[in-house]
Amino acid sequence: MSVDFSQEQGPLWHGERYNNFTQAKTWQSARASDVAYLNQVGLHGKVYRAWAKVDWCGGSTTSCTLSSDPASPTGDVAGYLADASAVSDSVLLNLDVTGLIQQGKPPAQAKPVIEEIVKTVKTRYPKVKYLEAFNEPDAPQNRGFMTPDKVYPYYAAFYQVANEVNAELMPNTPLRIGGPAFFELDPTWINKFLDDYAADTDPAKRLDFFSYHGYVEFGDMATVQDPHFYKDDPRQVESQHARLQSMFAAHHVDPDLPTFVTETGVYPGLLCDDCADTDPTTTTTPWSTSDYVRQAAGAASVLYWYGNQPDTYAFNWVTRHSSNERKDEFVTRGPGCTSITAADRTTTTTNCPNGPVENTFTPYGNSLLMQSMMKTKKVSATSDSLTDKGLGVYALAAKDKTGASVMVWNYQDTNSGAFHATINLSHLPSNLSGRPVDVKVYRVDQNTSNYYSNPNDTDQAKGHLQQVDERTVTSTGNYCYQAELGPNAMYLVLFTPMSGSQGAK
Repeated sequence: MSVDFSQEQGPLWHGERYNNFTQAKTWQSARASDVAYLNQVGLHGKVYRAWAKVDWCGGSTTSCTLSSDPASPTGDVAGYLADASAVSDSVLLNLDVTGLIQQGKPPAQAKPVIEEIVKTVKTRYPKVKYLEAFNEPDAPQNRGFMTPDKVYPYYAAFYQVANEVNAELMPNTPLRIGGPAFFELDPTWINKFLDDYAADTDPAKRLDFFSYHGYVEFGDMATVQDPHFYKDDPRQVESQHARLQSMFAAHHVDPDLPTFVTETGVYPGLLCDDCADTDPTTTTTPWSTSDYVRQAAGAASVLYWYGNQPDTYAFNWVTRHSSNERKDEFVTRGPGCTSITAADRTTTTTNCPNGPVENTFTPYGNSLLMQSMMKTKKVSATSDSLTDKGLGVYALAAKDKTGASVMVWNYQDTNSGAFHATINLSHLPSNLSGRPVDVKVYRVDQNTSNYYSNPNDTDQAKGHLQQVDERTVTSTGNYCYQAELGPNAMYLVLFTPMSGSQGAK
């Protein structure tokens, strides 16, 4: 692969700064510690997505007190929103009303519930900047009572609430409204939503961002059959922004409307590859580490293709998951906690004697930490070992006045392809040329920076991001580094001037 530091490509999109926060009642005991650790290690967010529930106000439409009791039916909502505000520059608040629709409540009855929650939250937590209407209204489990024509009338209630709350509170950071967080890029649902938006004659109507989720597209979207999972072909997302622009333009919507992919990854639902061997206390074979590194390299690959598209912001999923540790950024389920049955992919969660583990990332979390250590100005980085389905070796490089960085990874999904990678770097920045440079190398793979490689070890150091090489070099502008990329292995190489640092050209 080749990296040319003289070929600047604008700011590097730091996808690790867009993330999903665990829900209010999920792993409450670990939340404050998680937030402190994320801020400490450099994973403070640009936007974190948090989750509101329609029962937060107890059904009241006139007076709302957000609970601070972890044992209450809603959990410690006050602490949850405070922590979400502490871990990110701004908060995207998702509020799903499909339950109200299932109960037969029309938009006029749903609106007061929405308004009381949104007004109360925005009053107390001004960092809440974005309001996202719905969560996967088109998901298979909702299609018994949800149809495309039902989405927009409720969305209209949301934008009316946003306008009214902004007018009443006059916040320094007004609410922005968007949605509807479709569970896939389905033209039938999207076009109906945009049709209804175009037909809305209210001059105060708003759509500040459009959102959907990115895990899979179904070949037969009407019956939700023939899944095309991103894990098998992460490159399939490469054209999504262009497809959306076409639909926006056809409905007289700004084609540059920001798109939020508010969840993405390679393991939707309970999907897994190594499904039956997640509990090392019940088997003599080693606890599988494969799915965890697949998630790390696969999510990085999906984010790579989203990051190359304008006005597109993809959100990682998730700090701690309620039931599937493949999606965890923090180690949440230790040995003997959760097992997944391969046949029907049902989960059984039992007592977690070794989890949640404090201040310890999964391979996925460590891959996000790698991304946070990348520099700010993107430069040209090309690989000759990447297939048209997005499998193989990826390269990403950046520079700034503090030095230079290169990330490379070998996303193989369930394949076993390995590469001896030669990283050829040319035109190193002036502050790295002709003087001693410190080169540090970090790795995530089956056995490195991977808690699951030995979860019974009382010393959890192996769960932290591991530095595997350090050397001092002096170059005249070019440098070559060799890396052994096993399946789904990831490397970060950092270059830092040791003395006499100058601003990078």
